[in-house]
Amino acid sequence: MSLIVFYFDSYYSADAMVYIAYISIIATFPLLFDIVFDYKYIIALFFIFFVEILINIYTNYTLFYNQKLLFSEIRIRRINEVLQLFLCIVINIYFIYQLKIKQLDKIHIIEQNFLEKLPTSEEIENLHQLVIDKDPLFMEKFKFTYPFFEQKLLQLSPNMIISELEVCAFIKLKLTTKEIAYYSNSSIRSIEGKKYRIRKKLSLGSDIDLAVFIYNI
Repeated sequence: MSLIVFYFDSYYSADAMVYIAYISIIATFPLLFDIVFDYKYIIALFFIFFVEILINIYTNYTLFYNQKLLFSEIRIRRINEVLQLFLCIVINIYFIYQLKIKQLDKIHIIEQNFLEKLPTSEEIENLHQLVIDKDPLFMEKFKFTYPFFEQKLLQLSPNMIISELEVCAFIKLKLTTKEIAYYSNSSIRSIEGKKYRIRKKLSLGSDIDLAVFIYNI
């Protein structure tokens, strides 16, 4: 496409302003390329455009110039180029707007899916029953109900051990220290020690409530 612009830019002379077509081509980049991942191709195209424009300037637009052209033909060509640029900008604005709408729709779908994955009151009640029954499958069921909870904790503190993750799960279910100690067959002092180590591993300040922090994960 740029070679065609390069040719006709010289063919009609600088007065026809065919070089405006380069702007029209550049305006399509957001639709044709991913600006982040395709930046090398974009840089290469800009370099080609620059070289082509430089050649026409250096040759004073005489490389392919048609001396038989009338001024009226050049003027019509110039008007066409301006109109094409305007039309191209309008079309690009429309398609970019449509693209943004689609992206927002995707975000909305993702949010809806996330909300749908939030545990129901029945699922939470079932987890509480597993705790009360001291069921060994509790953590497995908890991970299924809160699929990203453990992953997020380990991202914050990769060295957190299994027993500490279990305490965090109990806290997530809003169990008190006394309840956690009873259902995990531990002493209150032991659970308080685990809570202290969890706070240290999560680098929580004294002004941050551990339970509130865990609820929000």
